[in-house]
Amino acid sequence: MRSAMRPSVGIHGLRDGHPLDSLAEFIWPQSPSSAEDATWRQLCLDWLVPQWLLYFAVLALLTSFYACWRKQAYEELAQAEKRWSHASVCQGDAHARRFSAIPVGDNDGVANTVQSGYRRWLMGSSLYFLWLLVPILSQLQLVWLTTEQYFGLGWDPTASKFLFIYTLSHVVLFLAGKFAGALSVFFMSPCPLAVATHVMIVDGGAEAGQASHELVPVRSDGGEAGRYYEHTCVRYIWDEREERFRPCGIASVTGQDAHGLLAAGGLSHTDAAAALRRQGSNEINVAVPGLFASLFAEYSEPTYVFQSCCIWIYLFWNGWNIALLWFVLVFGSGAWKSLFIVRRNQQQISDMAAAGSTKTQQVLRGGQWVEVKTSELVPGDIVQVCDGTVIADIALLEGSAVVNESMLTGEPMPLQKVGLEPGSTCSFDLQKHGKKYALFAGTEVLQSVPDALATSGHGAAAAIGVVIGIGGRTSKGRLIRMVLFPATVKFKYTEQMPIVYSLLTVWAVICMVNSLVFQGAGFVNGVFVGMAYLAQALNPMMAVSFVLGQTSSAQRLKAASITCLNIGRIPIAGSISTMVFDKTGTITHGGMDLAAVRPISGARMEEEVMAGQLNRRLESHPVLLSALAGCHSLSTMHDGTLVGNQVEV
Repeated sequence: MRSAMRPSVGIHGLRDGHPLDSLAEFIWPQSPSSAEDATWRQLCLDWLVPQWLLYFAVLALLTSFYACWRKQAYEELAQAEKRWSHASVCQGDAHARRFSAIPVGDNDGVANTVQSGYRRWLMGSSLYFLWLLVPILSQLQLVWLTTEQYFGLGWDPTASKFLFIYTLSHVVLFLAGKFAGALSVFFMSPCPLAVATHVMIVDGGAEAGQASHELVPVRSDGGEAGRYYEHTCVRYIWDEREERFRPCGIASVTGQDAHGLLAAGGLSHTDAAAALRRQGSNEINVAVPGLFASLFAEYSEPTYVFQSCCIWIYLFWNGWNIALLWFVLVFGSGAWKSLFIVRRNQQQISDMAAAGSTKTQQVLRGGQWVEVKTSELVPGDIVQVCDGTVIADIALLEGSAVVNESMLTGEPMPLQKVGLEPGSTCSFDLQKHGKKYALFAGTEVLQSVPDALATSGHGAAAAIGVVIGIGGRTSKGRLIRMVLFPATVKFKYTEQMPIVYSLLTVWAVICMVNSLVFQGAGFVNGVFVGMAYLAQALNPMMAVSFVLGQTSSAQRLKAASITCLNIGRIPIAGSISTMVFDKTGTITHGGMDLAAVRPISGARMEEEVMAGQLNRRLESHPVLLSALAGCHSLSTMHDGTLVGNQVEV
């Protein structure tokens, strides 16, 4: 049943009488049985649109009932929450609490971020499944209709039905990708955080339309660990008093408390085990998605919906060769980007974050020094600070240490850290006290020197410190979160792209109207012509060229030992013309040279003493000699090397 109304020529397509016609006759020979089969297929085709309209009517009715029930449940939850007057409750959101998020990237303020409780239930899950069937079944039907157009019923019976299913499928796919964050909880029941199985974290953002949604599952082992979830490499545990999840992994201690804990023999084995179960291990857990999850995240972008539209139009309208080429390039480049560039870089970051977690550490537990895996350290542990990489944020208590912090600050000059005063009553703050007393995770201890009290009083062979931060709450964890979860960056090219797309879409619509009104192509053919114009104006290969170019750039950066997780930012780096550094020591040599000294005598400044003349002048200036000898903070390494300020060295 080949229709005479089928277009004789498609876009780069096939004419009537081409070899596929012979193939069609071979597949469906004109016999009585095939005629009955064609009648049955025609009947299915005639009922295709009414079936979808009936399905959508029932689905819309069920969704309306569900939305009304959900609204009523939300109002009942709001009435139950009126008893709350705690500061953690968010006004206007019944089941939400303020979220004590740990800043990532360049975001220091998280005042608009809230956490809301949800749980799955049968009706919502069933409705979600029914909506999920729409794009799946419609894509399968597009395959069937395209096959019928080439080998079966022909153009006339299938074209209008194809347009209906085609529009239905891609509208649902676009809306699902555009509002994925809100839809992820629409089919779940709102509930208090105390009984929630999932938590939605919503960051309002600095501007309207910048809100981000992330749904995380709540975990529980039924024991002392309680209920918790992990977000941006940080564990959030349930707080019964405030009825919300709060971040853990740090210890708020004073100098007096820390020295008291040291004198008491450190944490007991029971307390340490309970803290480990509740706060988690001293590891930075970077989640690396699986193969299917990586592909799904890549193909969920709205760009792929438009590319799918163009591919299906060309495929149905006899442009199968172009459609096949586009399909291979579009989805092949996306798979290469997601699996071989982004996912591999994520795996590398995960391996980097896990480095050192298998080492051991001397820890004071129950009054005795025991050897413990670094992954089992908990906040409040008393540890010996040995030479090598620091495995947690530590505040020194006894002894001193020389540390290389170039990994964090870029400064090549080693720093000397000393013990925290025993009488200090203020809470230890890394920002205020870290430069003098703290050892940051990821830095390197060049030399650990115990004092007399650490050696004789506590039997330590190195300096002693207290663990104040583990896992994602350490300085190393913050650096990794900055890489994994960067702040939003606005790029003029990205902001202006929708304007360009809008202008090109208007041009395609004008061309489609021209074909409908002045060329008499008919509505169905006019729509196909219009979509073909749109595919030429907004060529699907434009996005592919972007992906391939960025992927190639990422591979060249990889060869230079530069890892890029968000390859879309590479063009931004390419547009930088001027870069300003905060200090020249970052890009110059690590040392500094002494030029001259200007002595002061009798409240009067004397002439400069150049460095080459300093030794001779010191003999006649004993006061200057004493001043230079006392004004330094140098330390001597085991091999006799002086470490400290490069000018003083």
